Formats: sequence, C-alpha cells, structure tokens
Amino acid sequence: MKEVIKEKQGQNGVTLLEIIVTLVVGAIFAVMVIQYMGSSMLRSTDPLVMAQDSASLTAVMEKVTADYKRLHADDNENVLMNLKARIDSGTYNTNECEVENAYVQFVYDAENDRYDEAPDDVKKEILKVTATRISASDVPLKIVSLFTRIY
Repeated sequence: MKEVIKEKQGQNGVTLLEIIVTLVVGAIFAVMVIQYMGSSMLRSTDPLVMAQDSASLTAVMEKVTADYKRLHADDNENVLMNLKARIDSGTYNTNECEVENAYVQFVYDAENDRYDEAPDDVKKEILKVTATRISASDVPLKIVSLFTRIY
C-alpha cells in the first residue's frame, strides 16, 4: 500500500519534456501569428495609397478639362488642336502622371450591336485623353476623357 502511494506522489509534477514541447508549440504558433499580423499591417496602407493616386489623377484630368473649357470659350474652331498641342508639350505631365492623347472616332457595328473605333481612313473629331499613373502597388491607374468640338 505504501508503494502505491509513493508512485502517485511522484507523478504530481510536469516533466521537462512536456515543458519543452509546450514551448516549441507556443513558439511556432507565435511565429505564425506575427507573420500574419505583420503582412496585414504592411498591406493596411494600400487603400490609402490607391485613394491618393486616384486623387492626383483626378486633379490632372480636372486641369485638362478646365483648359478645354477655357480654350473652347476663346476659340471653338481650334479647341481640340490647341488642347492636343498643350498635352503634347507635356504641360500636364508630372512625376506621378503621364497624359497622352489621340484623335478617335466611333462607328456603329450593327452586327454586334456596339460602337467600335473607326478605321484610320475615317475623319476623327474626338480627342481621347488618357491620364496614367503607376501606383505604389505597381497597378496602373487610368482616367480617360473624350473631348469634342461643340458645333
């Protein structure tokens, strides 16, 4: 009877092996949590950066539109030519944004029930202006506006 009591008294504690296994499992879990939280923290600024990039693109396109309205009031006949010349000279390009332009025209494709860009031999009277910015996440953001002469 005394031997049975002594054996039970010796098993009350935690062995060194159990402590080591618990510490290793806890360390692995902690590393996983830290990696998850760290990557979440790094990506948490992405929406703000995208909003700032979008705002800078919008500001550039607003300048182009304001100049179009001003040029239109001054000389309606040459408004597109003058706006194209300003864009080609790099007036609106910044370190963050690049502005490109091209004349386009659209023709109706009855077979597919949609409008497509006209072939090169068609007179083009619409100025397509594209402002592009490569965001911090390497995603290109674009704003496209179409300008035409008002008759």
